[in-house]
Amino acid sequence: MHLNSHSYNILSVLLLSSFPNLSSCAETVSSTLSRPEIIVAPIQPAKAHLASTALSTPRNRTCHVSSLGSGRDDSPALLAAIKSCNNGGVVQLNETLYTISTALNLKSLQSIDFIISGTIQFSSNITYWTANIFKYTFQNSSAFWQWSGNDINWYGGGTIDGNG
Repeated sequence: MHLNSHSYNILSVLLLSSFPNLSSCAETVSSTLSRPEIIVAPIQPAKAHLASTALSTPRNRTCHVSSLGSGRDDSPALLAAIKSCNNGGVVQLNETLYTISTALNLKSLQSIDFIISGTIQFSSNITYWTANIFKYTFQNSSAFWQWSGNDINWYGGGTIDGNG
């Protein structure tokens, strides 16, 4: 069947007569429906004592880590800064490059911040790392350093380079 422009006009009139007042129908629907109120909140909020532990203790001292440069191990300097600033301090790594050549067991950290502006790069000594990594049976994984504790914050625009 071939429809000409006259046929389209007749078809349009028939359709419009079948659905009178489409615009008023739309207005009626929109005026009777209201936008749903969505409340974003946990279904089961944490207890008050759990919420209070999320607050960080004020930091009262800053420890700057100096890099030895030339690929020398900066682990002792990092460990000294962590020891001095644990329990309420900030460890700053602001220099361009820090080399870590020793596995770091950093458990029992408490109320400490790390600001990394430079790059922390682990050495590429595969023989050393194979013998000294921290192994985790979960997902058969391993790490060059391990962290644990409470109220530990990492920030800054730096990089951690595992050299892998």
